[in-house]
Amino acid sequence: MAAVATYVIAGLVVAFYASIVTLAVYPFYLVARNVVRALRRRRAARAGAVVASPALEPWRRVALKGGLALGVVLLVAAILIPLYAGVGSRARVAKAQADLRSLASAAAIYGAHMGAPPATLDALTQTARNARGEVAGPFMAQIPTAPSGFTPYSYRVAPDGRAFTLTTAGDGHTVIVP
Repeated sequence: MAAVATYVIAGLVVAFYASIVTLAVYPFYLVARNVVRALRRRRAARAGAVVASPALEPWRRVALKGGLALGVVLLVAAILIPLYAGVGSRARVAKAQADLRSLASAAAIYGAHMGAPPATLDALTQTARNARGEVAGPFMAQIPTAPSGFTPYSYRVAPDGRAFTLTTAGDGHTVIVP
């Protein structure tokens, strides 16, 4: 979260300085533009051409408003882009966490039925018959695949044969579900 705050602050600083530069330079641009237009009109009038009045050119006012709208859009983009930069990474981590919780739940149900956790994750996709002859399962339709950039899901049974651990790693995170 600190990285997102850093990006937001950096975006605001850039937008602030860009607006200061725009506000400082724009009046000089307007003066220069008006001087050039006046000189062109004067030159055209001397040559005998009909000169259009600036009041008859409404597209120029629209262009000015469009420039202001572009500035607002750029300011909003400078704020929002850093906020959503890590969304994909957070989504992949959330998927890995949800998958491992689902696998752990299925393995716990399998363990409750069979008296011990499964030897491999593949046992969760098959029916199982316990010592009393009761049949249950499959406990999952299929084993989920790890998100892109993550290692395949790792399943280990503890030496005592009662506990298990599911792990995966990627995007700078390690997800472990006991």
